[in-house]
Amino acid sequence: MSHNTLVKQNRFRVLVLAAGGSGMNVLAQHFLKCEHIVYGMDRDFDRGGKIRIKNCLQAMGLRIIKETDGIRELKLDLVVTSPAIEKSHPVLVQAAENKVPVKTRNEYISSV
Repeated sequence: MSHNTLVKQNRFRVLVLAAGGSGMNVLAQHFLKCEHIVYGMDRDFDRGGKIRIKNCLQAMGLRIIKETDGIRELKLDLVVTSPAIEKSHPVLVQAAENKVPVKTRNEYISSV
């Protein structure tokens, strides 16, 4: 059985932090192609930047949320973060409080 088949059988809800970044948007696309429920957050999206990347990801099914939005109601299974995100980022704090696993991009890639 292929990796993609196994992943599809185990759909999960994931938030990709810094989804507009070159490494992170590719990871968001991976999750979307595996048919997970994928949320994306990026400061540049909030500021009106990276429009082409944002539009492309949304067209693929990414659900954009703002940095000021809380994550509790999303019922996430995983948060994947860029190395560029500070450890004190409110989403990472909320994830810890709600016992949502957090992996860096490299940790996630190493695990598949």
